[in-house]
Amino acid sequence: MLNRGIVIGSIRFSIEELVQGLSERDVTQLREKQQAIEIELKKYRQLQNIIEYKEHLAVGANNIAFPDFPSQLENQIQLLTFEKNELEVNLKSIENVKKDNTQFINFIEKMKLSVIDKNTGVTTPVTKETIVHFVDNQMYIDTRYNMLKIKLVTINKEMAKLNHQLSEVQNLVDVQSEIEKFDIHIASLNINKERI
Repeated sequence: MLNRGIVIGSIRFSIEELVQGLSERDVTQLREKQQAIEIELKKYRQLQNIIEYKEHLAVGANNIAFPDFPSQLENQIQLLTFEKNELEVNLKSIENVKKDNTQFINFIEKMKLSVIDKNTGVTTPVTKETIVHFVDNQMYIDTRYNMLKIKLVTINKEMAKLNHQLSEVQNLVDVQSEIEKFDIHIASLNINKERI
């Protein structure tokens, strides 16, 4: 029994159109609703396929999200930049303290001040050697300054290495195949299976 298809030559036959013609009814609105429902059903089927594929990806990847390596590099570079800026501010502050201490001790020594010990009556000139803990404080400041400088050099090397890696990754023509890109996008979709 033939209910739809090509009958003779390229003439199409549809049982629905035959019934419609025989009943003399206008079913245009019903056909539009039917088409809209069929389109919606197609979307739901595709969405179901996407959910199944996402579950497949999750099982295959042990529920680990797909990493975006260039973004990770950019984030690391940004964190190191913040740390570098903070170190540079601290170094500048320590440089100012060293400069102020040097100017202060030079000022004191130029004034040729001296103090007299009340117990012994001995007069002692005020210099950087005779100020209690001045040399120790200067050594601490110098040590702290050098430690921060070393840390800054290490951060600059790490940033250069990460920038080099980032430029290599960005210069590669097709780092990821289209399928890998598709998998990443599908894995990142947030679809609630129960609401469908």
